[in-house]
Amino acid sequence: MMAGKTLVMLPESYPVARLLCEYVFREESSRPDLLILKKQRAGFERIISEFAFGKVHEIDEDYYGRITKAESADFLRETMRSPYDVAFFPFNTFRANAFLFGSLLAKEVKAVNSSLYHKKQLPVVSFRLGEERRLAANTPWAPIMDEVLRTKDRIVDILKEKGDKFEVSGERPTFGILHGFAHDLEIFCKYALGALYATDKRVLDIGGGLGFGSFLLSRFADKAFFVDRSKDAVRFVEEMWVESAPNLVPICGDADALENGEGSFDCIFLMDVIEHVPDPLDFLNKARRLLKNDGTLIVTTPEEDYYPYSVCPPERWSDPEEKLIGEAIWPWHIQALGEEKLLPLLKAASFEVAEKSYTTYIKGYEFSGDLKEARARGDVESAIGSLNDLTKWDIRDFGLTYERDPYFSAASYNIIARKAA
Repeated sequence: MMAGKTLVMLPESYPVARLLCEYVFREESSRPDLLILKKQRAGFERIISEFAFGKVHEIDEDYYGRITKAESADFLRETMRSPYDVAFFPFNTFRANAFLFGSLLAKEVKAVNSSLYHKKQLPVVSFRLGEERRLAANTPWAPIMDEVLRTKDRIVDILKEKGDKFEVSGERPTFGILHGFAHDLEIFCKYALGALYATDKRVLDIGGGLGFGSFLLSRFADKAFFVDRSKDAVRFVEEMWVESAPNLVPICGDADALENGEGSFDCIFLMDVIEHVPDPLDFLNKARRLLKNDGTLIVTTPEEDYYPYSVCPPERWSDPEEKLIGEAIWPWHIQALGEEKLLPLLKAASFEVAEKSYTTYIKGYEFSGDLKEARARGDVESAIGSLNDLTKWDIRDFGLTYERDPYFSAASYNIIARKAA
């Protein structure tokens, strides 16, 4: 089999798949081949017939990147002998194994943020296997990474011990932490960035969800306050973390619920929170009032161009989460911010930006190097073994990929701001 120039790997979401195909056929001069999962075939017949693909390949797997069938291994073996020049895949499912699998099939993988169909120029991130740069020594949190990892392990141990008491879902369910999902584990690196400013300080974590980050902050801070409007979240924090972190204080409510809180905190954390609030400027003004005069505000939020989902419009807030996610809409976000919109808001709230950066992540740094070598040797068995092996996936990889330009998947825009005089 001689592989064609371009390969399109379809996601499970039909709307996202259609947008991806429209983009590729508009931008590429050659007729691309198609790769789908066998279980997708019935639901994607219309796309297959409408777009003039060259060859259509099917693999009978549950998802891209986990190779369990001999036929899938044969397809990988043939394609690695003559790989595609480029494979296209959507941001929406551009995660970990799927990316690495695509990198075995093509010399270059391009992720297209097809959820931003309202933009004329869609953001595209190109990635070549093995091009990651090790930056551990240069990452701000390198000195505390060992403690971050120990805390992550402690959290997993506590969840295993107590977690079956609680039915907690939402944007960051406990399941993802227990099983090492990138989307959930990367919260530790965002808080690790802030932990540098929390040491021996009085800190406040607003909208902290299930308290993973607050627990991490409590390992460094003199006193850490957790505030969330969800009674279930506060109960979860009380039951799960307080016993192991006596300096962690959970409070049910929002910033207004803090009695005598004005001017009392050294550092306030808004970690992936501001995209959830209807009035970000009012929210920032409230945070400013709670800070000491020399206090620090740390804000992280998904960068719109590199986030794989659109915000949820008000008229769809009652729709089922699964339906929205299938249409590349994130059910919990009502704002799309990032640098372009967030900086003016901070200025209006009388904050001075001290630092700004992107936290980017690729899960499985070691995998990428292993797969690059396996591909160069044409060693399919080693490649399959690496794809199916989870033992090398570690949160430490997040610390190895900290820089301005994202590799793929998602990028968080991080701001460290000071209260202006």
